[in-house]
Amino acid sequence: MLHIAPWATCGALMRGAARHLAAEGVLLTYGPYFEEDVATAPGNLAFHQSLRLRNAAWGIRRLNDVAQEAALAGLRLAARHEMPANNLLLVWARDPNGR
Repeated sequence: MLHIAPWATCGALMRGAARHLAAEGVLLTYGPYFEEDVATAPGNLAFHQSLRLRNAAWGIRRLNDVAQEAALAGLRLAARHEMPANNLLLVWARDPNGR
């Protein structure tokens, strides 16, 4: 949902998850992300362009930006799983050193 929603939704999702997750609970996000030092698949670039044409507030998010929003909410990236069609399954958990 992060790529088909305005950017502010990311922070709201992370804050809401941090507020409502059980101590050992996790938040899963799934979809395409831009990553530093990882080549972006041409299909993801085209998808990003098509999202931006439909709504300027939409688009594939940079994983570092999402991780920063998560950290502000007290979550950390616990696992990253590559999935079909250039998607990632990301597991976010409470940061034991966070808030």
